[in-house]
Amino acid sequence: MISKNDIFKSVDTTIEEVKVPEWGGSIFIKTLSGTDRDLFEGACAKASENNNFKNIRAKLLVFSIVNEKGDKLFEEKDADKLGKKSSRVLDRLFTIAQKISGISKDDREEMEKN
Repeated sequence: MISKNDIFKSVDTTIEEVKVPEWGGSIFIKTLSGTDRDLFEGACAKASENNNFKNIRAKLLVFSIVNEKGDKLFEEKDADKLGKKSSRVLDRLFTIAQKISGISKDDREEMEKN
């Protein structure tokens, strides 16, 4: 059996470097923490409730884009500004962030439905 301390010490997230030529370099996308996934799922539920999916891609990226140390680059309030970037770029990064965090299309549909 592993201990509580073993669990807390374990590194169970990944960080992937992603080239974004449109932005002039690379970014890092990190696996969502449980807390961040809950916040994102809450945003999806609220969006579904209001039938307003504005910036849903940007919201996931706010939780997923980090620096080389794994610290978030954005705050939740940055989603509106990030959402004004190219939809093609945001969609590509959104897909990568979903994959890294294990969010399937079925998961997303379930979040939106609930």
